[in-house]
Amino acid sequence: MIGSPSLRAMEKGGFEALHLAVAEQWIGAGLFPEFGKPGFWFFTISLPHYLRLMCLRQMKGEEAFEQSLHGPLKQYERFAGKAEDIPILNIDFPNT
Repeated sequence: MIGSPSLRAMEKGGFEALHLAVAEQWIGAGLFPEFGKPGFWFFTISLPHYLRLMCLRQMKGEEAFEQSLHGPLKQYERFAGKAEDIPILNIDFPNT
């Protein structure tokens, strides 16, 4: 279920995609949000990302956590506070 870009990253020691996939599967085993309804993307993508970060912080320490957190945060800062910065529960598809 993991594509070749993720496999190549893992060969180089990058396991974030695998950790996220595990978190998504773990969440998916107990939460069943309905596609297209408010909160669907939060529960299927955002919450697993958060749990992955908390696990990373616990297992590898604050520096690894900060490093993994700042890349996406810099992307968010490009549109934070602008018209396209919508509440997370209003996201109807990733990257909207």
